[in-house]
Amino acid sequence: FPSHEMDMVYHKLFPQHFSLPIHQKLYSGLRALYQQGKPLDIFTVSLYFEEKKEDLKSLIAKCVDGSNLFNTFLVEEYCDEILRYYYARQAIKLGYEIMKEAHNLEHSTTQLSKIIVDKCFNFSNELSLAKKKQSLFTMPELMINTLTHLEDINSGEKAKIVSISTGFSSIDQALNGGIPKSSITAIGARPGDGKTTLGIQIALNVAKQGIPVIFFSLEMTSIQLGIKIIGKEMTDLS
Repeated sequence: FPSHEMDMVYHKLFPQHFSLPIHQKLYSGLRALYQQGKPLDIFTVSLYFEEKKEDLKSLIAKCVDGSNLFNTFLVEEYCDEILRYYYARQAIKLGYEIMKEAHNLEHSTTQLSKIIVDKCFNFSNELSLAKKKQSLFTMPELMINTLTHLEDINSGEKAKIVSISTGFSSIDQALNGGIPKSSITAIGARPGDGKTTLGIQIALNVAKQGIPVIFFSLEMTSIQLGIKIIGKEMTDLS
């Protein structure tokens, strides 16, 4: 298990995120070895569990799809999937708790409403804290993760779009390649200077790259937007 992959996994996943106790035990062992600065190879991991009076082979045999335990391909995607299932289980658990409270006829409508709001707020707060915790890194960890990410992109092993072209070379150049992925980019100008028109043109250019686009407008109706789009396309054809 490459150390640079564990750098990302360690801060993103915790034992409780796994549903099966056997998976929690295996992952806890990997985290313990990582904290000690030891290699995460099969020999070291086996020795660790032997010292804990656990047979690694029997542990893996009890795991679902144990043959892929040390497959590091698409590790980040695996982490996201594990977290998605974890929070889905938590949401289901929350639903059952609310149902249980709803069946308690001793609660008044006001009390039941407060209980539901409090439980939903706590669940939402847990999600927010988890996201903040995943974004906390020391400077060495940040540099390692960044360099590894750039190496993966350069080698093609983990090719990802880091920016989206607007279709305008001058704007792309000013934005160092285009609109940064996972960011909010605002277009600022005085009223009537063409912010919406530019936004429509960028949306069309992005859509032509095969990237899904949603366009919201608080100033124009869908028909008005449609007319602008048709006008833009007709101008390009002429």
